[in-house]
Amino acid sequence: MTPLHRIIDASANRSREALRVLEDIARFALNDQDLSGDLKRLRHALTEAVGSLAASLPDALMLLESRDTEGDVFIVRRRLDRLDLIAVLKTRE
Repeated sequence: MTPLHRIIDASANRSREALRVLEDIARFALNDQDLSGDLKRLRHALTEAVGSLAASLPDALMLLESRDTEGDVFIVRRRLDRLDLIAVLKTRE
């Protein structure tokens, strides 16, 4: 596992998620079937491109294998943020 693999994996996931949000906006808010379809095809093309890139990296490691959620420095903070949010929501009941 290298930092490069983790960076590509995280960035690719964010890009796919962003395209999915845009796709949903086009589909549900704009009722634009063509735009929604174009965004879906773009999202799938990105997935294929990332797969090709992963295969060309040194050691051809799969990007999924490079994930290190347990070692991620933001995991503890993210869990605390969720707990903080839950506490705030409970005070508003």
